[in-house]
Amino acid sequence: MKINNVELQDLDFMDAEVMERFEELQDEYNNKLQDKPEFNKTSELIRYHCEIVFDLFNGLFGDGTDKKIFGNKTNLLKCTKAVDELFLYIEASNKSYEKEFEAINKHVNRRR
Repeated sequence: MKINNVELQDLDFMDAEVMERFEELQDEYNNKLQDKPEFNKTSELIRYHCEIVFDLFNGLFGDGTDKKIFGNKTNLLKCTKAVDELFLYIEASNKSYEKEFEAINKHVNRRR
């Protein structure tokens, strides 16, 4: 999987442990976005949002993944794009799995 043109390990989202970890991280991510504090400066808001993204990627792929993807930058546009790429990857994976399940079900139903 590529995020911000950085190659990361592919994750199997049909594995229960991987999906469970992702679901927990996604809940944390969404909760932090909803419960964000008020900021006096735009720079504080950018840092807050990016830290949430960094936590998501580090939790999913391991510590230091944020530095691998973003370097030492805290850029809101790059962080937003990275999350979008992650969710698009998961969506595409799920569609691929659905096709495999359909093929298996057709085969199983023919045998009956």
